[in-house]
Amino acid sequence: MTETAYNNWVHQQLEPNDVLPRHRQDIRPYTSSQITRVYQDRIDDLQQEEEDNAKQDAYLKTKGI
Repeated sequence: MTETAYNNWVHQQLEPNDVLPRHRQDIRPYTSSQITRVYQDRIDDLQQEEEDNAKQDAYLKTKGI
C-alpha cells in the first residue's frame, strides 16, 4: 500500500464520536400488489417480445430469408 493510499485509508476510518447512518424507515417486505405488478410487467414484456419476433419473422419471410 502506498503512503497516499494509507493516508486516505486512515482518514476514512470512523472516529469514536462518529454517528453511523441509519435507514429512515424500517425495511418492509413487498406487498402482494407490488409483486403482482412486477410479474405482470414481466409477462407484458415477454408478450411484446413474442409479437416483435413474429413481426420480424414475417418480414424475413417476405424477403425470402
